[in-house]
Amino acid sequence: MWSYFDKGGPIMWPLLLLSVLGVTVAIWRWMALRAATGSVAWMTSLKGDADRFVDVDATPVIAGDVVYASSSAGGVFAVDKVTGLVRWRTPIANAGGLAVDRDRIYVAAAEEGVHVLDRGGNVVWRQGTHGGGEPGDPLVVGGYLVYTLSGDGIYVADKRTGEVMQYFQPGDGVSATPTAWKDQLFIHSNGGILYAMGMEQFLPE
Repeated sequence: MWSYFDKGGPIMWPLLLLSVLGVTVAIWRWMALRAATGSVAWMTSLKGDADRFVDVDATPVIAGDVVYASSSAGGVFAVDKVTGLVRWRTPIANAGGLAVDRDRIYVAAAEEGVHVLDRGGNVVWRQGTHGGGEPGDPLVVGGYLVYTLSGDGIYVADKRTGEVMQYFQPGDGVSATPTAWKDQLFIHSNGGILYAMGMEQFLPE
C-alpha cells in the first residue's frame, strides 16, 4: 500500500498510535506516520541539547496517552501520542531500555545505573551499576524489578525502593532481557546457556 524511507537512518520499533504508526529513526527522531497513507503526521526530536551520540536504540513504551522514549544523549522523554509534543524530559546519560508499571517508569542506563521515575519525570530512586557493563531492558515481575548487566549478570530488586534482593552471575554476564512466565524466570546468558529459575521467593504473598 505504501512505503517510507528516511535519510536519517533505519526505521525502528513501529507502534500503532490510534490512526498513526509511531516509529523511531535511529539517528534522533520519534515520528508518527499516518497508517493509511504513510505520510508524516508529526516529528519530535529526542536528542535534547546534544549533537553527538544521539542514537535512539530502545523500544518506546505506550502508557495511556503518552509514549515514553529514550535516547543515548537526550535521556527519557514523555511524548503526547496524538500531537507529538514533549510533555517532559529527564536527562539521563546513556539512557537505554524502558519499562512502565502503573505510576513508575524504569530506565536502565550504562554506567549511570537503573533509574525509576514517576509519571512527571522526577527521579524516585536510583541504583548504581558502575562497571557492570551494558544493561538490558528492565522487567517488572510482581513487586520486583529484574535487570541485567552484560558484565555482572542479573539482579532482582524491590521495585519500590531499589534494594537488591537477589543476584545471579552465570559467569559471562547477561545482555538479553529475561522472560517471566508464571513462577519462572528464563535467562539467556552471554555464554549461550539458558537458565530457568523459580521466582517464588521474590513474588509477593
